[in-house]
Amino acid sequence: MAAALPRPSFTPRRGGPAALALLLALALGAAGCRWVHSSPPSGAAARVNGQVITMAALNRRVAAQTGGRDLPPDQLAQLQLALLAEMVDQRVALQDARSLGITAPAAAIQTALGLARLRDPHAPADQLRKRVTRQWVLARFFAREIGSVQVSPAEIAAYYHQHPGEFSVAEPRYHVREILVATHPRPGRRLPGAPHYTMARARRRLHEIRAQLHAGKPFATVAREYSDSAATAESGGDLGMIPESALAADTPGALRQALLLLQPGQVSPPVATSRGYYILKLVAKEMPGKEKLSDPAVRRRIAAQLRMQRQQLLKTALMTVLRDRAHVQNYLAQQLLAAAKQQP
Repeated sequence: MAAALPRPSFTPRRGGPAALALLLALALGAAGCRWVHSSPPSGAAARVNGQVITMAALNRRVAAQTGGRDLPPDQLAQLQLALLAEMVDQRVALQDARSLGITAPAAAIQTALGLARLRDPHAPADQLRKRVTRQWVLARFFAREIGSVQVSPAEIAAYYHQHPGEFSVAEPRYHVREILVATHPRPGRRLPGAPHYTMARARRRLHEIRAQLHAGKPFATVAREYSDSAATAESGGDLGMIPESALAADTPGALRQALLLLQPGQVSPPVATSRGYYILKLVAKEMPGKEKLSDPAVRRRIAAQLRMQRQQLLKTALMTVLRDRAHVQNYLAQQLLAAAKQQP
């Protein structure tokens, strides 16, 4: 067995104050002095585990939040800090997701892009793709880390008895789903070879939709595939519960008349409006009184709300853990503090 090589040795020499100062500086640098901030990269708002969040990206978030309106300096700084904190959390979660091998399949992103384009037709293509990819990865990451949330019958009953006011119906309410077939030109879903929302295109769409519904395809599925409504297509055309007063005040007369002729579960014929043709489904109608806990729809609604609250709690806990173990440098916050100290 070969003899171990001897470690090189040296005898430290005594040095003067300059040598001592140099050694102290090197020691502080190696230890990473926490109260000395490194100079921020040009145009950086923050750095998260070595990855930079730029001021340009932050300012785009601010512009989207404010609609491009000018804000007083203090209010602008407060909004910037709040949005930057969200971006830091998002970056931390994305980094953890990538470490777990979570990536977005091209087919899923292409589908999500079509829906996102309906909601935001003027967004630059590259920014929209990044946003959609980010949302897809984060959704899968939180689903993996948090898992499915279960709600027991006892918890549903407890919520029902603790919040009686939420289950009092003061006036008739209508649970409605919609499908819109647009007949005016605008960006959105189009059939291959149909450059505009023409009447011929509308008739073809209506024929396809009615054939799908007559064949027994769920209304929500057909709405997701065919509806031109950017507001409701993704949710299967769901308009939620509409109080009778809102139906009378805010709904076009032709749609209101068609809806009032329906019984729960029925679907209307196409109704012509200035936007195009609507097909409505009356999912349910609630009469004034108190909703009963024995109603499956009431139990589903309570369960969904409790699951959402618990998921949000677990998400907050997860983000707290991830943030605590991340290395974050918030250059914007540092600059605000430095500017305040320089004021007379």
